[in-house]
Amino acid sequence: MSKTKPICFISYSHEDIDRDTLDYLKFLLNRHSDNEFRILLDEDLPYGSDINKFMHLLDKEVDTVIILLTPSYKQKVINRSGGVYTEYKTIMNRHEQAEKQKRSGTKSSEIEGYFALFPVLFSGTAFSAVPDD
Repeated sequence: MSKTKPICFISYSHEDIDRDTLDYLKFLLNRHSDNEFRILLDEDLPYGSDINKFMHLLDKEVDTVIILLTPSYKQKVINRSGGVYTEYKTIMNRHEQAEKQKRSGTKSSEIEGYFALFPVLFSGTAFSAVPDD
């Protein structure tokens, strides 16, 4: 399957994210990129869609991930619970693979499935919201 735009996945915990702020972030990303990439949020899925299939996009399809770090996000990672942990684990595996490719001297133009990770401290402090790894 050939994709038309690079894909940016936003990972977050529903419990401590203000939906209006999240929608505004999506709006700003689209506006300042001239809609050059597709932004994925789980809440944009149609009702009844397969969330596991959606998260599976992280394995190879997604080019960039923005993690909105919050105290709830960190707790779910620590407790290994729910979709947040599944997403986080997949994101970190993908990041590790990309870093290994970089260390091996593979040029970015030769890397299949380019991947960038942008952690953002969205709320809380580094201690309360950022997982150790």
